[in-house]
Amino acid sequence: MQLNSPEWPYGLMGMLGAITAGGSMPLFVLGITEGLIAFYSLVPGYLPQEIRKLSILFLCAGIATLLFFVTEHYFFGVMGENVTLRVRRLMFTG
Repeated sequence: MQLNSPEWPYGLMGMLGAITAGGSMPLFVLGITEGLIAFYSLVPGYLPQEIRKLSILFLCAGIATLLFFVTEHYFFGVMGENVTLRVRRLMFTG
């Protein structure tokens, strides 16, 4: 843990990316549920309107989730590289 302490900002950003990326999955399930509810609705004209709205929401949520996953993997990757470099320097010096 002491070797990893200089990378706490990267860990924090990676953790925020992981939390938001993980939290987006239940929102996708809610969107699918809303689509199914619209599909079985008997109100005329409700289905196309609701599906159009849901498709735009899915597109935006997909782009946001992509950014969250990239953020998570980038910051955890930088953190892991820095710790690996530090451990190698400690092993091969002195």
